[in-house]
Amino acid sequence: MLARYANLPFYGRMLAASGFRAEVEAVRAAWRTRDVARAEAAVSDALADAVTLAGDPAHCRARLDAYRTAGASLPIVFPNPVGESRAAAVERTLAAFAPRASL
Repeated sequence: MLARYANLPFYGRMLAASGFRAEVEAVRAAWRTRDVARAEAAVSDALADAVTLAGDPAHCRARLDAYRTAGASLPIVFPNPVGESRAAAVERTLAAFAPRASL
């Protein structure tokens, strides 16, 4: 998914300006030859960590809290299901990130 975004003009420029120029160039070179596997492999762990939340719910909540502490006022959480239906991914994400009611 990130390889597709990095190939788009706006996102590619944003990622390059954020320090991921080499990754963007490698992704775009791979897309020019329609080599999807090479494009996906060009996305570094550092790039993925910088722009996504991935991991167990506790880890993702901690990362989201760090974004809020850094000043993000409206973080957007968008589940990307792998090996499950979109509905199941949305339900799991809502359960993990929904505000907890205090009783």
